[in-house]
Amino acid sequence: MRSIEDLVPEVTAATLDGRLRWRKTDGFLPDAYWTTIQNFSILTYTWTTPDGEHSGYTVSLVRGVPNYPIDELDTVADDEFGPKYSSVRTLYTAARRSALNVDVVVGELEAYLESLPRVEN
Repeated sequence: MRSIEDLVPEVTAATLDGRLRWRKTDGFLPDAYWTTIQNFSILTYTWTTPDGEHSGYTVSLVRGVPNYPIDELDTVADDEFGPKYSSVRTLYTAARRSALNVDVVVGELEAYLESLPRVEN
């Protein structure tokens, strides 16, 4: 049986090379990002257990655009001790960077720093 877990590496690669663009959710989940593929969305977010003992990441396949309540079709989640943690965390990080345009911001800062006059000692 196929799962969203099977798609995580492909979605990560498509995100890292710019084929998928992510957006920040509108507040119903803090630290959550989503992208649309055909009539479905992929949602990724970070979480911490109520007791603060564990934290992790979730990737969900949802029908349509993610709204609350979410029409979740499939999900993969793992905490920092689980075998899926690294791949799910990598996707979350790539999605966050895409949604927040981190590469553009870093490029602008780099250009600004290069434009500063050199100081002679």
